[in-house]
Amino acid sequence: MKRFYAAVALMATLGFASTADAMPNDPDTTPGDAAFCNRYAFSTKQFVDGILARKPSCLDYSKGVHGDYQMHYSWCQRTPRTSVEGAARNIRNLGNRCIAASAGGNPGPGNFNGGGSNFGGRGNGGGSFGGGNRGGGATDPAFCQNYAQGMVALGAEAARRSCLQYGPQGLHTNYQSHYNWCLGKSRAAVQGAAARINGLLASCNR
Repeated sequence: MKRFYAAVALMATLGFASTADAMPNDPDTTPGDAAFCNRYAFSTKQFVDGILARKPSCLDYSKGVHGDYQMHYSWCQRTPRTSVEGAARNIRNLGNRCIAASAGGNPGPGNFNGGGSNFGGRGNGGGSFGGGNRGGGATDPAFCQNYAQGMVALGAEAARRSCLQYGPQGLHTNYQSHYNWCLGKSRAAVQGAAARINGLLASCNR
């Protein structure tokens, strides 16, 4: 054991990368990128907003059951992806149980996502926006505000990578442009645009 620690110390002295550095895409040690955290924050906010609309007393900041997009996003950026996915499932379980407690054990139609994470699998890819309220209905100001905030977060990352793309469905930080485009569209159309913008960021050179 002493030899092992001595070897670790020697590697550190010589400037070798740590295990985490050697495996930058390990979901157990590496936080998600901007697209991943945006999916998490957006879908979690949408889910909790739906829960709180039915039962405001389900709000619990200490357990993550809240609709603060920026708080979810910031926490995700400093947390390993596996832990974020676990938190998404836990928040949905808590929300569904809270609704069920007031419905005689039956959460009914508000059982959003069945407790799943619904924002992407392991790693930085996949997923969709919209949380548990996905569907083809019309958007409203609150939905479009969430969408625009999410797109601005992706735009900031695109600016860092020098790959901004302007336009109403572009990869940029113009909040009002994203918001105005969203109003009056169907949720399905907005979710499609969000997926497209995520794809633009994913294909951008880091």
